[in-house]
Amino acid sequence: MQVTATQFTVGEYCDQLRQGLVVVNRDYQRSAKVWPTAAKSYLIDTLLLGFPIPKLTLYQRTDPASRRVTKEIVDGQQRSEAICQFASGRYRLSSKSPNAGRRFSQLDEQDQIRLLEYPINFDLLVGATREEIRELFRRINSYTVPLNRQETRHAIFQGEFKWFVVELSERYASATKAMGLFSEAQLTRMADGEMFSELVMALSSGIKTASPAAITEFYEANDKTFDAADEMRRRFAVVFDRLLKWEPLHHGPLMKAYHFFSLFLAMSHAIEPVDALQPVVTLAHPVDIDDDVALVNLGTLADVATTTTETDQKADRTESQEVEETLDVEAKYDEFRRAAAEGTNIEAQRQTRFRWFLRAVKPEPF
Repeated sequence: MQVTATQFTVGEYCDQLRQGLVVVNRDYQRSAKVWPTAAKSYLIDTLLLGFPIPKLTLYQRTDPASRRVTKEIVDGQQRSEAICQFASGRYRLSSKSPNAGRRFSQLDEQDQIRLLEYPINFDLLVGATREEIRELFRRINSYTVPLNRQETRHAIFQGEFKWFVVELSERYASATKAMGLFSEAQLTRMADGEMFSELVMALSSGIKTASPAAITEFYEANDKTFDAADEMRRRFAVVFDRLLKWEPLHHGPLMKAYHFFSLFLAMSHAIEPVDALQPVVTLAHPVDIDDDVALVNLGTLADVATTTTETDQKADRTESQEVEETLDVEAKYDEFRRAAAEGTNIEAQRQTRFRWFLRAVKPEPF
């Protein structure tokens, strides 16, 4: 078997598909799901922006009788169909695209040229047997890093909620990194997407114990339609707008994911009371947040959270008076301290931290 790296522009590749020089072989289709317009549009936007996409794989075979050479798509069938269907004017881009509602013919001329000239990279398999193709993919998959839970959801679901989470991740990736919530490596592995999914779940149905299965069920339930998108979009915007201004908290203990989860929900409930969070803390009206007071209060909780993780080590090396002072602080905030140290993603601890953060953003100092 010979593997040759080759390249076609979108225009050249779609022409070959139309002429039957490249054909789809459903035997290689790894998923029976058809991409919705939102997924296709995301791919088209990727090409228009000039970002790379993963290589496609073609298997070249020759018919000795007709001497006809054809190429079968081994990997990349859905991408091929999404690209060439759009280039032939068969669907409009989704509402989330910068070119929402447009077919190919309605794009600006420069965008049409940019798309048709986009270079697609391929691995071309020549002289391969079916067994060799199967073995090739087994070997490729054996070196692939296993998908984490959020990456798996991202791969399985193609509906409204999945693309809403993608939208949030793209909008707030820089913000979460600047605040110290996620590292670049965590963003690459979609840690922010899992966090945002859980936050939307909590805003929708209340604070519960973290459950990967429950998140997946939420994706499934909201795959066809996600009616709360506008409300959630607004809530994320107002909370992030406030938190980005609270720089003293950035890169501190409250930017740990389990603290941020409860802090975000407390902020959203304070700014605009959330029905699903009323059973935890009932609010009849929005809280009049004083930034200065809130930062002092949250700074105190940050100190308690830091003390929680350091007390055991400090006790062995500090003077007795310093230890007593630390214990006095812990006694006053004992409920928060315990919620910050034990079972951080359990419902009770999440709700306790939520109550303390909500108290912290009220206009009264601790």
